[in-house]
Amino acid sequence: MPTGISTVNAAFSFDNTTPTTYNISLDDFSASSSPPPVTATPTFSPDGGPVITPTQDVIISCATSGATIRYTIDGSDPTEATETVINSGDNIAINQSTVLKAKAWSSGNAPSSIKSATYLFGTLGSANYFRNGDFELPVLPSSPGYLQYTTPTYWTGSCTLYKTEGVTGQAAAITPFGSGESYLLQGVYGVNSGQQYCLTFSSKVWGTAPLQVLIRESGTDTTLLHPTMSVSPTANGYVEYTLFWTGGSTGVDLVDFFFTGTTPYTYCIYLDNVSVRDVIPAYTSYSRPANIPGGTATVDGDLSDWVGADWVPLDQNYDLDPSADITEAYYAAKWTADKVYVAVKVKDTYNHFTNTYDQWDSRDAVEIYLHTTGTGPTNYNSTQADAQQYTVGITSDNNSAVWATVGGNNSIPTAANFQAAGRKGTGLDAGWLFYEVAMTPFEVFSLSGTGLVTSPLSANDVIGLDVVAIGNDGVSPAPGPSNSLGYLGTKSENMMLDKYMYYTRFGLHELAAAPTTYNLTGTVGLDNYSGSFSMLPPATVELRSGGTRTETVLLDSGGHFTIANVGSGTYDVRVKVSHWLATLQTGIVVESSDKTIPTAFSLVNGDCDEDNEVTSSDLSVILAALDSTFDPQADLNGDDTVTVADLAIVLSNMDQKGAL
Repeated sequence: MPTGISTVNAAFSFDNTTPTTYNISLDDFSASSSPPPVTATPTFSPDGGPVITPTQDVIISCATSGATIRYTIDGSDPTEATETVINSGDNIAINQSTVLKAKAWSSGNAPSSIKSATYLFGTLGSANYFRNGDFELPVLPSSPGYLQYTTPTYWTGSCTLYKTEGVTGQAAAITPFGSGESYLLQGVYGVNSGQQYCLTFSSKVWGTAPLQVLIRESGTDTTLLHPTMSVSPTANGYVEYTLFWTGGSTGVDLVDFFFTGTTPYTYCIYLDNVSVRDVIPAYTSYSRPANIPGGTATVDGDLSDWVGADWVPLDQNYDLDPSADITEAYYAAKWTADKVYVAVKVKDTYNHFTNTYDQWDSRDAVEIYLHTTGTGPTNYNSTQADAQQYTVGITSDNNSAVWATVGGNNSIPTAANFQAAGRKGTGLDAGWLFYEVAMTPFEVFSLSGTGLVTSPLSANDVIGLDVVAIGNDGVSPAPGPSNSLGYLGTKSENMMLDKYMYYTRFGLHELAAAPTTYNLTGTVGLDNYSGSFSMLPPATVELRSGGTRTETVLLDSGGHFTIANVGSGTYDVRVKVSHWLATLQTGIVVESSDKTIPTAFSLVNGDCDEDNEVTSSDLSVILAALDSTFDPQADLNGDDTVTVADLAIVLSNMDQKGAL
């Protein structure tokens, strides 16, 4: 009997053959069982990320009382044989980049899921320092005279405030900004000679006069990379600023930012969303796929235009761990001069759909992010002007239709020419959810649909594109106070957080030219047929490779067919012709030239009703046509008559089935 609460129902009959002996037969038996409780997944504090101290203490906890927690620091999954054990609430010390994993076991319960987090140690200029040229600064004290950075800590190098007249390396004292006094954020970014960059930040300054900001080569007093700008005080709200500059002629390793008070007054400065990025991208690393091929797609949700596409796995637990619900997820992309196409397929165990957006995590859906040539503030969330976050979900009333929004629960303006489709899989596709969109690239976008400026795309352009799949089963307890009922987590291709807020968190991809395509040729052999191929109806040919492309083709006099515009890849090819059973060949490789399938497709005759099997119903078609009105579906051998010869074909192939 399985562990947990169980109910057993049984019915017995008794045959009293003697006063003391009974024969008991079990007439009916049923058993039901509820699964055992699951041990809570361990938690880490802090939960991964860059580390700016020599050592990071990580507290490992488990909400299940008495649980045994086992952990690893080499990236392997913990098992019951793992010797490193820790008590809930205790900590371990990490002093180098580490993948920490933990799993918990408790008496009478199923083991927990594996908790995993990555801790990145790095120094200024290290590989961990930047993500494609953007960074955020650590939180500092908010006392007057200090700069406070309110964004999360992604910094992995030295970040110290200095006073210009102080001793080199000496931290600034807590004193107010005065007239002519400056604070310096030293050596925060590496740039290249002749390369153009920009600094974007928003600030809130209390004071009676503007704060002066200048950018210089690190360690110099004279070489300015950008003229001094004035940041005016504001009592309410943030003000957005963008500075542009070009690297010095001799090449600049590091850049300093000065913040100088213009009058004797105490300033309190908050900088938010600080990022430095290349204006003309010089990216050297990309998210998957590194190259997006050119091509088009019909947005209908069946993904037939995506056969042979480069399907990229959404294999990162972007938020929580929805792996019990989202067991697989993939996306693919194409582009033209005026569109970016994205297809997504999600193997989803527990479907939960709504007819509208509702809340961001309240149903199954996908989020698709796009940034092309918008040069405004990286914090695009409120306006969607420079980048867009689209959300697409399958409707609960019709599982072959979708709703779509932009920037959360905003309607997509008609002028954006956005297209979306999707469906819940059935039959061979059961268990999968399919989404397909076509997005117009914008340099300037507006939620009202006015003043739109498109971004014509061309080969070798670099764009930001990302996809996040949301899992919700509709019944599980909300994992946090701000989450919706049923929310289980999200999957993405990468772990760059806050995509909904900053377009510098999107994966980067280079646009490639449209792929070279080829002709695929095959030959069909038809069993027990002496007629002309030209008299046959078209054959149905399916190319399968991550999706299914279906083509209807005519056979020539030799039984040959050709499919055009087939991309490089490995395909399974299925052929069905009229009253012959379908057949399938697997592993057909198309590489760098036109391909002829070496083995003919041999099709078995007798499927008069075209249900892909030979049964008594096909026999009935033959019998009905014998010596009566001619039925081409019963003329199996192609002699323009229906006779016992056709009947013999059905009988000889009875009970055979075609390939699915």
